Amino acid sequence: YYYQGFVEDTGGGKNQTEVRTLNVNISLEIVDISNLGFQNINPGNARYAGFSVIVRSGNLQAITNLNASFSRGNAFRTNPSCSLDKNIDSITANYSCVVDLWYFDSPGEWNVSSYARDSAGSVAFRNETFVVMSNKYITHNSTLSWSSLIPGLLNIFSDNQILLSNVGNEPVVAG
Repeated sequence: YYYQGFVEDTGGGKNQTEVRTLNVNISLEIVDISNLGFQNINPGNARYAGFSVIVRSGNLQAITNLNASFSRGNAFRTNPSCSLDKNIDSITANYSCVVDLWYFDSPGEWNVSSYARDSAGSVAFRNETFVVMSNKYITHNSTLSWSSLIPGLLNIFSDNQILLSNVGNEPVVAG
């Protein structure tokens, strides 16, 4: 990044103006990951969580890769190719990332990490946290039916069975 400024010397009765160029090396840096806050799952499916990663570099055009990931324990989700959304100014860019959360991902605090690399081999890394909320959610595939019921009889089995599925991220216990 280059800065041009003027230096004036009015001493000795002479007015002189000199232009000096100052070369400032702004290394690759991830400045911020947008706040993901509290995330809910999509019962029985993936939920695509979108967020921004702000990057600063003296040469934005040299950025060759920016990726993001979510992790908690052994669970790991990634997006290997976040896309440039826009340049904020000559040294700062906003990248858009989307990483999926699945209905079975455990509730609690998760890490969101971002990694950037440029063509000169410089790398930058940033890690923040967000919270996946808990959700109990049961689905079933059919209804129960009986061909005949007689009042007063106990424990009459239905003609068909139903399958209950927990498509949330919290266990459902008996009772």
